[in-house]
Amino acid sequence: MVTTTKVIIGGVAPLFVPWAISKEGLLGGPLAVLFVGTLCAYTVRQLVEYKDAVVAETGRDDLTYVDIAGHAYGPVGSALVLVMTALNSLGIVAAYLGFIGPTLSTLSSSPTSMVSAFGIPDMTSEHFQLAAAALIVPLNSFAGNARFLSIAAYLGAAGVFAAVAFTCAYGFSVNPDVLASWSKLPLFTTPTQFFESSGVVTLLFAMHFAIFPIERAMRDREGFTQVVAKATWFTAAANVAFGCLGFAFFGTETSSVVLDNITSGTITELVRLFLVVDMIVSAPIVLS
Repeated sequence: MVTTTKVIIGGVAPLFVPWAISKEGLLGGPLAVLFVGTLCAYTVRQLVEYKDAVVAETGRDDLTYVDIAGHAYGPVGSALVLVMTALNSLGIVAAYLGFIGPTLSTLSSSPTSMVSAFGIPDMTSEHFQLAAAALIVPLNSFAGNARFLSIAAYLGAAGVFAAVAFTCAYGFSVNPDVLASWSKLPLFTTPTQFFESSGVVTLLFAMHFAIFPIERAMRDREGFTQVVAKATWFTAAANVAFGCLGFAFFGTETSSVVLDNITSGTITELVRLFLVVDMIVSAPIVLS
């Protein structure tokens, strides 16, 4: 379940949720999260059930998302899904690199940071992105390995949970009266603001492209759809709670990445570095 939850929470997507809630409203945001989560859990179940029927028909147990699309819609459907899946995976990895590069570049430029203390030279964001890509490419060979998936999942979940816990601790220290803050915040926003941030909610749950490799790596594959459902509801509840808290802590000043609202320090650096490692080991799962 940890692996499934890790993939569902989309890397650092939970750190974008307070901003998304601030754009969608204190009630509109949670409703959007619950709706998209329910829709994704249902469609994943439909996808797995259809795949099982195709396995029974063909005897193949190595089917991919593209294979299933080809069986359902023919060569045109298969080609379209291949293109969309590739673009989706590359887009997510590009977002990872977009976090990794600036984060390491900023830390390396400070002579007092841990990155500088390790002897890593001050480099541009682009150089750090190339270095991260150079690590990700060979890690792709482990994407189907169950042990690698497990390590990536636990490492990633630990990084995200550490970031969430640190944000909450900082938030309560600067704004302990959450109920009073909530009473001043809007329940809904404008349609323009709502759809401006809808991609964050989708990023939390739209992990269909990674479903089959994870299912094959599970010991108990029979209960996979139940695991997805439980992971989805856990993810939805946790992100609604964190998003609403983050919005209460920082109000209209909530940053697109909530860590940017926190004063820089040693713990902040550790959390950011933990997330960088998380993204490097998670990228092969996204690309698999």
